[in-house]
Amino acid sequence: DFIFNALKKYEEISKNKPEENKLITGEKIKILGIERKLIVEQGNKNFVFCDKNNFVLTVKNIDDFELKKKVIEKWEKEQATKLVTEICEAMYPYFKNYVSEFPQIKFRRMTSRWGSCQPNKNILTFNVMLLEAPVECIEYVVAHEFTHFLEANHSKSFYNKLEEIMPDWKARKNKLNGR
Repeated sequence: DFIFNALKKYEEISKNKPEENKLITGEKIKILGIERKLIVEQGNKNFVFCDKNNFVLTVKNIDDFELKKKVIEKWEKEQATKLVTEICEAMYPYFKNYVSEFPQIKFRRMTSRWGSCQPNKNILTFNVMLLEAPVECIEYVVAHEFTHFLEANHSKSFYNKLEEIMPDWKARKNKLNGR
């Protein structure tokens, strides 16, 4: 029964999964929790410009899906790196007594995690897709991963320490997970 229920659940999820963007003008792209209108323009240089309403993608060939995807992913990684690093630097003073030095911060696309911590190597890794989430949710993920320097598991003690640093962590987590 457990297996059949799990299969049914994942079948429902895949049915309700939104279609992948075709990266054409008019589609929506979410940045920092806000949906922005994608505007694709042809130009001499590949670049992205983003404001509070629009996400403007300028590429040499507007019919080249892989080029558009590559330019967007490069921009997302640059923006995520900048923002998450700033949040980590702001969060570090709360943990400096438990972390030998400011951790190495890495980024990659992950399918099932927002971040991970390797306390023994002093490494924090974050999902580039965090850039889609509101800033308060990104702050939660950073606090969560830093807390693993204190507790390497998800015990009651871990969550008690997380709550000391971020009393509203549950609301932020629920927002991040779309609840």
